[in-house]
Amino acid sequence: MGFKYHCANCQVYLADTAAIMSTNFNGVTGQAYLFKTVSNVSYGALTRREMMTGNHFVRDVFCGG
Repeated sequence: MGFKYHCANCQVYLADTAAIMSTNFNGVTGQAYLFKTVSNVSYGALTRREMMTGNHFVRDVFCGG
């Protein structure tokens, strides 16, 4: 059974290790993960951002709990 990811503030379930597509990312606060699916979240607007690997379309994710 894999590790479960939870919100650091309210502990609501978000995803587990089976949903991870890649761990080869760095966010503003450190290591970031690319998930296939997550639960209990709301999504910000789709925006284009310049990153170390070029321009990417991204959206911020917020805990729904």
